[in-house]
Amino acid sequence: MADSQVGPRITWAALDLGRVQARIKAADARAEASLAFYERTVLAALEETEDALVDFGHEQTRQQFLQASAQASQQAANLAHQRYEGGAADFLSVLDAERTLLEAQDRLAASQTGTATAFVAEYVSLVRSRHDGVCFDRVEPAFQRYVANPVQSRHEIWSLRHPLRRASRGKILRIILAAEATIVWSTDDWARTNRSDTTHESGLKLCFADFPTAEWPAGSVFTFTCFWKRDHRWEGRNWQVSVL
Repeated sequence: MADSQVGPRITWAALDLGRVQARIKAADARAEASLAFYERTVLAALEETEDALVDFGHEQTRQQFLQASAQASQQAANLAHQRYEGGAADFLSVLDAERTLLEAQDRLAASQTGTATAFVAEYVSLVRSRHDGVCFDRVEPAFQRYVANPVQSRHEIWSLRHPLRRASRGKILRIILAAEATIVWSTDDWARTNRSDTTHESGLKLCFADFPTAEWPAGSVFTFTCFWKRDHRWEGRNWQVSVL
């Protein structure tokens, strides 16, 4: 008679503590990476706003130059007509002066239209915000995260677009890169060299590496460079972050 087993078989995931802990760490890493990506997006939005304001000022300066150019072209066209009527110049000179005038006027009109469009859009947004009592184009998740219910991040974020120069000691310095790399770093002016590989987060399409600053003495300077794995090349420069 063959042996038989009676009763249910119980499999408990907690018996494999190593696998459970690994899954928890992976989930935490994805959550922290998502937060870092979100904060990077907010920083990029702020930078775009600042760039837009700077571009508006530059465009106003450019309009002044285009206005002066259009006036000078108008004077040149008038002079060309006078010379033609007086027999001192041929009609081709008049046509050339008129063409130059039209080009200058077109450039001025395009600049004025672009600036006015952006200004009107901003004005409409402000009027709507005043009427509603809230910012018209407010990004609600950003408002909740940074204004309504601010949460202190455990990370200081460094990226190529926003190369952080100072970090608070005790926080985790997170280096975010667009591709996989080995970060070669030191906190003692290269007396000792360390290597850390980035972690690839496929969902966010970024790579990052974390460095707990609590382990470093106050006043440390974190110096690092990158070896890009896909291209098999060194970055060729160093960055520094002061830990205060």
